[in-house]
Amino acid sequence: EARRIRAELKEQVKNQELSFNEALAKAKQDEVLSRIKVVDLLRAVPRVGITRATEILEQADIAVNRRIRGLGHHQIQRLEQLLR
Repeated sequence: EARRIRAELKEQVKNQELSFNEALAKAKQDEVLSRIKVVDLLRAVPRVGITRATEILEQADIAVNRRIRGLGHHQIQRLEQLLR
């Protein structure tokens, strides 16, 4: 059940029904969604693969294995700025 919910969020980002920032805000408020790895959510964004996702995380000073619930306020702001 939880996997399906997380997969649906990533699919919405992939299909551009939700922007990355909207998905991030939604995931931050939901216990199940907050367990998505940040890199996986980034890879769901169109035109972002593993290389670009890793570069974005490095620029935002976020560990590759970090989950959304583990992000600090400043890290979220940096991600939002990088993905406008």
